[in-house]
Amino acid sequence: MNRKYFLVTILFINNAIYCQKIDIEAFRNKIKIEAESMADALVSKKFVAYIKYMHPILIEAYGGEDKVLETLNKGILNGAIIKSIKISDLSDTIVTKEEIQCTLKESIELETDKGTILTTSTLIGVSQDGGNKWYFIDASSNTLQELQSYFPTLSDRLSITSLSKPIIIEK
Repeated sequence: MNRKYFLVTILFINNAIYCQKIDIEAFRNKIKIEAESMADALVSKKFVAYIKYMHPILIEAYGGEDKVLETLNKGILNGAIIKSIKISDLSDTIVTKEEIQCTLKESIELETDKGTILTTSTLIGVSQDGGNKWYFIDASSNTLQELQSYFPTLSDRLSITSLSKPIIIEK
């Protein structure tokens, strides 16, 4: 009889571990899909959709959604056009008291009148509701300490890679 309970317990634990693994995979895929949706919205100039992925602190710093839209519509890259943004290298998630956080690699291709510019930076993902909704912060050339001055809830465990030196491919 004890052997039967033991086998049932082992099967139950094995099933729970397997389900947890699937949930982690689905969770990681959701983060990447959200980041790619944000990138696609920016590349295709669907700025209303793009703003939905901006961290609320950034929107507030710009003076609200209307000001952000105005700035985006004017152009933020001095005439350069974003041709593509590729998202990769999702880090492990960090669970803090208030948020779930992670980093991703962001590879950007810009087109200018002089040629193409390629660069990479770190994108920070932040969820304030257990992973249902994700906001993204482009670390650009900022250090973690600089970012924490604006976003005080960012974890010290986040790994921010410096903005790469741009590769310029002349026309």
